[in-house]
Amino acid sequence: MKRVYLGNLSFAMTEDEINDVCSEVGTVVSVKVIQNPENGRSRGFAFVEMETEEQAAALIEKLNDQELNGRKVMAAIAREKQRNTGGYKRNNFRRDRENNY
Repeated sequence: MKRVYLGNLSFAMTEDEINDVCSEVGTVVSVKVIQNPENGRSRGFAFVEMETEEQAAALIEKLNDQELNGRKVMAAIAREKQRNTGGYKRNNFRRDRENNY
């Protein structure tokens, strides 16, 4: 649980600004503001990795539903990215098109 998701951030917030806010509750390992690959602008959310689970929990407690740069921030435990298992998966939604005669 050391990774924290921060959502509904101001598009103008930088990684340094987020680091400054998060470092008030503990040691920040990394901050990653997610950007739009087409234009490089912030998408309004970030991931923060704290040194311990306790610090991550304290960060969530501190920031969730709090206003930061004019926006009400959502803070939660970051979910692990779903891994693509690969391969083609066939579904049976359109079986009615098969001609079994």
